[in-house]
Amino acid sequence: MTARVSLPFDAPVRRPLVALALILTPLRASAQESAGEATVRGRPARRELTTVPLSREEVQRIPGSFGDALRSIQNLPGVARAPFLSGSLMVRGSAPADTLVLVDGTFLPAAYHFGGLGSTVATEMLDRLDFYPGNFSARFGRATGGVVEAGLRAPLREGARTTLHLGVLDAGAFTETALSRTLSVAVSGRFGWVGYLLSPVLAAATGTASFFGYWDYQAVLDWHPSGRDRVRVALFGSGDSAGAASGERSTTGIGMGFHIAQLSWTRTFTARTQLSVAVATGWNGLTFSSRDGSAPADTVGLDSAPTHARIELTHGFGLRHRLYLGFDGVFGARTYRTDFSAPSRDGSIERSTTSTDVTLALPGLYAELDLAPVRGLHLRPGARLDVSGETGTAILSPRMSATVDAWRDGVVKFGVGYYAQPSLSERVAVAPELLVLANEVARDGQRPRPERSVHVGLGVEQRLTPWITLSVEGFYKSIRDALVGFPSLDLLIAGEENLGLNALRYDGLGRAYGVEVLLRHRQGERFFGWIAYTLMRAERRDGPTSPWRPFEFDQTHILTAVGSVRLGRGWELGARFRYVTGRPTGYDRTLFLSLTGTTIPLGSEPWLDRVPDFHQLDLRVEKTWVHPWGRVSFFFEVLNAYNRLNAERVRWDADHSTSYPSGVYLPIVPNLGVRGEL
Repeated sequence: MTARVSLPFDAPVRRPLVALALILTPLRASAQESAGEATVRGRPARRELTTVPLSREEVQRIPGSFGDALRSIQNLPGVARAPFLSGSLMVRGSAPADTLVLVDGTFLPAAYHFGGLGSTVATEMLDRLDFYPGNFSARFGRATGGVVEAGLRAPLREGARTTLHLGVLDAGAFTETALSRTLSVAVSGRFGWVGYLLSPVLAAATGTASFFGYWDYQAVLDWHPSGRDRVRVALFGSGDSAGAASGERSTTGIGMGFHIAQLSWTRTFTARTQLSVAVATGWNGLTFSSRDGSAPADTVGLDSAPTHARIELTHGFGLRHRLYLGFDGVFGARTYRTDFSAPSRDGSIERSTTSTDVTLALPGLYAELDLAPVRGLHLRPGARLDVSGETGTAILSPRMSATVDAWRDGVVKFGVGYYAQPSLSERVAVAPELLVLANEVARDGQRPRPERSVHVGLGVEQRLTPWITLSVEGFYKSIRDALVGFPSLDLLIAGEENLGLNALRYDGLGRAYGVEVLLRHRQGERFFGWIAYTLMRAERRDGPTSPWRPFEFDQTHILTAVGSVRLGRGWELGARFRYVTGRPTGYDRTLFLSLTGTTIPLGSEPWLDRVPDFHQLDLRVEKTWVHPWGRVSFFFEVLNAYNRLNAERVRWDADHSTSYPSGVYLPIVPNLGVRGEL
């Protein structure tokens, strides 16, 4: 017999009731094995200054996100709009590679499949998705932007369930079952078939044969050997491939993927003391190849074999104070390799093969305190020490946050902290930009060094009704030792040609500041939705003596409105509207000659012009039928419902006198699919 007490994660529950339940449950742990099991789910101790949690059900119902978890993050405050066919997360004026994506505390090498079509972890496998846009606690390191933390769901402890889905982009299946009272398993897999469907169409339209496809998988084995212990084994992986062939023998292709195995153990010693240990290891790689004629293919790639270990000890002092001590380290190796044909001095063609190894040694230690000296006041001082094996630096990052229950249902919060991330070659994520760093050496006498940042945040959270909350937060971010002169893949996707790139430097400066507003109606029986608005300014200096300029991804106004309502009888209707001001782009300077009436091009100046503003409306309708054997849902979406031409760049005419929008953009796109649950 199993006694189960469930308190929804974000339900407005009185604190004394939650505290009492959390205290009594561990005290009875020794009796659970014989008398059954008690499961209590309550709001955990708040460790982050700003947290935006999304439930799995909300994620699946957001219009325009294809029911994808990580794509839904792009609808939250502080997140700039990425170019079409890019899945990057640009948070509070940071570069795309500065935001950390984790799965149960382990680095996710690639968060999105090619083109940002979908995330590499299926939404069905997730239990939670938390977004920390800044001022995150000391348990997170190696990031100067934000943090996205996804948690894999615990499989059913009783019974079984299977879900199948078929959509325009991909098809997949998810199943979970209880093997015994203490052992359960969940497995998920997806295959992206849209590329194979579109390949003949693209070949007929362009005359070039092309293909792209992706797949991913996840598996979780959950074991409760006793009432105090929990052991989990998780496997997750992903693969992407894309290529094009013109003529008979000219081909170009790119492939990337990863496989990760994670083992975690949680031990509850007493009602106040808990230990968690997690170790993840695997492989991730990226390869680019090009062949022209009968010659061997030219290839550039990288392979990484990192191991990520996390250990955290939690101890409570009374009911008000808590201590966190942790270790967070990444170890392993990365290999950059090239194999290509090059002309020799005598004019002959020779093969050149190189291989460069980089050792990953990034240990980190952290400590945090959660103090409540008086009722309604929480102080969370912390510090983190990160060591870089490549640069030989040790960086101490002190952090501090505080929340005050200032009035009824109102919280005032403040945070300040120091943050750092490794040099580009030490980052664990599989980023296509890393290909250009094969055999990269320091330029201009500069050596690689970590990027550093200071975050400051001040805000107010107000619960207006039991279901509606309002959050207003101001932030300031200062960046130093930023990478300069590095070609961003996102800008190349957008079609930027005049990037103003110079020699690679590590002494760039940056700053970002703004205000975020989130009015949110939490998920209820019939409706959920939010309005998110960000007013932001992001700037960069390409060196200590350079002037300030707009950051390449600076977007002043970002507005997103999301809503979904259940109409009854299985019908649901949703909509999403986005408006974003244009990012900086190149500006062509000209000289007008009045005598001849002609203009003379004077060259292009990067980041002095802006792409036209972006706005888009997405609609979604879903119908669900419930049967004794299960349920079936059919959904239909329309992306960019009024067919707005959202340009990704600006083109200039031949004499550099007139500009017009250009670039690949998202046309009106219908999307449909069906999901069945048994």
